Amino acid sequence: MTLVLTMLLACTSDDLATENTDTQDTQPVPEDLDGPAFTHETVPSPQLVGEDIFIEAVITDDTSVLVAAVKFRRQTAEKWENGSMVLVDPDTGLYKGKISASDQGSSGMHYYFEAVDTVQNVSVWPEAAPEEFFKFDLYEE
Repeated sequence: MTLVLTMLLACTSDDLATENTDTQDTQPVPEDLDGPAFTHETVPSPQLVGEDIFIEAVITDDTSVLVAAVKFRRQTAEKWENGSMVLVDPDTGLYKGKISASDQGSSGMHYYFEAVDTVQNVSVWPEAAPEEFFKFDLYEE
């Protein structure tokens, strides 16, 4: 027994096998450099003037979408207005926004999307917005 005890005392911690008891994932977390991605079916044209127009887009991200907006303007305007979008289906990433009747012109509307993820990556759709945008005409009954 003395021999066993002497052998154990002679061992250093370097001699003992170490067991990794760290339960956290030790894989490096990839850096998120990409902004949110969009899927969108354009608003059918023409739309009736004086009716709220609802706009939908699926917006997804590797982290999470922090803010989503639809930017819109009257066809004859230069300044873009900011309309918020609400997440209506967390499973699919479906967001809905609207252009209210009071914000519409009489001939048509332009719009695009902007979203920011939780690490502040910003994306727009179409990719070249605001120089490129979606549009629809308006008509009166």
